[in-house]
Order: sequence, then C-alpha cells, then structure tokens
Amino acid sequence: MTKDPLERPMVLAGPGDSIRVVPLFIPEEVTQLSTGATPPKLTFRGGRLLTSVQVFTVFWGRTWEQAPEADLISKLNQYFNFILTSPLMDQLAEYSVPGNTIGHGKYIGSATVVKPTPRHTITDHSIQHMLQ
Repeated sequence: MTKDPLERPMVLAGPGDSIRVVPLFIPEEVTQLSTGATPPKLTFRGGRLLTSVQVFTVFWGRTWEQAPEADLISKLNQYFNFILTSPLMDQLAEYSVPGNTIGHGKYIGSATVVKPTPRHTITDHSIQHMLQ
C-alpha cells in the first residue's frame, strides 16, 4: 500500500541540511518519463527568438523611494546583472536554431518613475502611457 505524499510526516531541515529542502518524493509520471517514455520533441515554428536580451528595470511609484522597497531595487538589479551572464543562460543555447544563437544578455539600466502616480488598478494601457 502506497502512502499519499501529502500524508507523509513533515521533515524539518537544520542549518546547512540542504538535502531535505525538497521532499524526496518523485511522482509516478516523472518516473515513467525517465524509464522509457518518449520525451516531447520541441520544434521551432519561425516565431521571434530572443537571442541576447537586454533588461532595463522600471519601478513605478513613490513606494520604491523608501525602505524596504528601495533596498529591493538594488537586489533585483543585481539579480538581472548576474543571471543574464550566468551559466544558466548558457543552458538556453540548446534552443538555438540555425542563424539564431541564444547567448548571454545584458542588464542595461534602471529607473524609478513617480509620475504619473499609479492607481490601485493598473492596465496594460496605463503601463504603456507611463513608459512613454
């Protein structure tokens, strides 16, 4: 009789005990995929392919001028600066197609915009207006 994974007792990890961060339960569907089932074949259908992205972050509203949000801006920008040139981007190269090689991107800047003041509900149109 197999136990439902949701009924398993919770195991708490201690400091530095990274092996218990994720449950050691592998769903049957994943096990079947790794033991003989044919994996899906991805195909390129000619659409736009981002090969070397450029990221410019925009933080909208006065809230971003004060802690803790102001500190978060720096952390998010550091994240993009790191991830765009990391080995994780190298892994995306497997999705390159002839004439379009996926490579490293670049973090190009950041801005905090306070006007116009964002409303409680923000639409795609209001974001486009603010960016213009």
